[in-house]
Amino acid sequence: MQLVGLKHFELFDDARAWKSLVRSDTPIDVLNDEKLKPVGLKTIVIQQQTATLALDFQEQFGLIFESPHTNLDLIRNATALNLQCGAQQGPVVEELECGALTSDGSAVAKTFTVKATNYVLGMGGLEIPHFLLNNKFQNFRIGQLQDVGKYYMNHPKYVSAASGTVVSPEFSSEALRRFYANLVTLRQNPTACVQAYIVPTEDALKNGLPWDNKKRIKNFRIGLGLRAVENQKYNFNVEINFEQQANKNSVITLDTDKDPDVFGQKKLRLDWQFAADDALTVANSMEMMYKLLSSFGPLSNWEQIPWTIDYIYPPVFGPNDPYTGDHHIGTCRMRPKNGKDREGVVDSDCKVIGFDNLYICSTAVFPSGGWANSTATLLALALRLADHLGGSVPAAAKQELVPDKA
Repeated sequence: MQLVGLKHFELFDDARAWKSLVRSDTPIDVLNDEKLKPVGLKTIVIQQQTATLALDFQEQFGLIFESPHTNLDLIRNATALNLQCGAQQGPVVEELECGALTSDGSAVAKTFTVKATNYVLGMGGLEIPHFLLNNKFQNFRIGQLQDVGKYYMNHPKYVSAASGTVVSPEFSSEALRRFYANLVTLRQNPTACVQAYIVPTEDALKNGLPWDNKKRIKNFRIGLGLRAVENQKYNFNVEINFEQQANKNSVITLDTDKDPDVFGQKKLRLDWQFAADDALTVANSMEMMYKLLSSFGPLSNWEQIPWTIDYIYPPVFGPNDPYTGDHHIGTCRMRPKNGKDREGVVDSDCKVIGFDNLYICSTAVFPSGGWANSTATLLALALRLADHLGGSVPAAAKQELVPDKA
C-alpha cells in the first residue's frame, strides 16, 4: 500500500475512524451495524488515488531504472514476440525474441534477442495468454500450457441490480448517502479518496444467509446510488460488483484473424461464461439488501433485474446486462503443489509448470478473484516472487522504492 501511496493503511475498514480524516465540507456517516449484521452484511472502506501523477509508474518510479544502486537495464519501445526453448535439463527458455517498430509504427525497424537466467512475464490477464498462445512452442504442449486461457474471470457489475424507495430519516442524511455513493476526498491528501461499500460478513460467506444456510453466496460489494430524496423518501438503486465463479469453460483462445499491426500475431477470442453460482450470488445478495433496507422503514417499488429473480442460467442478456469490472484475471491460474485440482499453468511460486526458468507475475495467475481491485494483491505477489528468485534488493534501492512522503 505504501508503493501505491495509500498512507492510512492502519485503519483498513474502521469506517467511523475515517470521519476525522475527510474534508470538513464532505461529512460522512456510517450505516448502523445493528441493522447490517443480522442480515449478514457489514461496511468496508476502500481507498483510491485520483491524481494522474500518483498513478503514473514512470513518474513515480522511472528514475529507479537509471539508479546506480540497481542492476536493471530498460529497453523501451520494444515488443516481446516469442520465447525460444531448449530441453537440456527439462524445458528451458534460452532467449526472448523481440521486435521494435519504426517511429510511425508502420514497419519492423529491427529484431533482437534478450538472454537471461530466468524470464518473468509481467503482462495483463489478457496479454499473457495472447503472448503464450501465439508462441511457437505451443505446438509442443510443454508442461501445463494446454491450460492457458482457461478460467477467464473479471469482476462483473450491475449498475442497477435492484431499485426502490425507502422511507427513512437515516437515508435522508446527505452524509450517509455521500459515503456509500461517492468518493470522499481526504483532508491532508487531496489526491486520496475513500468510499464505503456494503459487503457480506465472513460468517455469511462461510455458512450462507443467516435465515437460510442453503442459500450461498460468493463475495460481492454493493454501493447505494441516490436517485432522489423527498420528505424522507430515499429513491435508490443497488449497484453490485461480484466475485465470478471460476469456470473452465470461460476461455480465451486464438482467433483466425490477425492483429492489424505489423507483427502479424493472431487476435484473441473471448468466450466469457458465467456459472450457476453467479446467478445465485446476485439473487441472494439482493435478498439480503431487501431485508436490510426494509429494516430502516417502509420499502416500496422494489425491482430486481430478471436474472436475479428467475435464476436464469445462462443469463438472458438485455438492457441490464452485466458488464466487466475492468479487472482481467485468470487464464493462467495457479494451482497448489499438492492440491486435488490438477488444472493450472503455474505453481505456487508462479513458475510455469514444466519449465525450469519461466515465471508469470500477473493477475492471470489468480485462481479466484473476489470483487476487489487487483493491484495491491498483484504487487504483493511480485514482491514475493522477487524474494523467491533470490534477487535481494540493496538497501539504498529499497529506500528509493517508497514514494516520497511529501
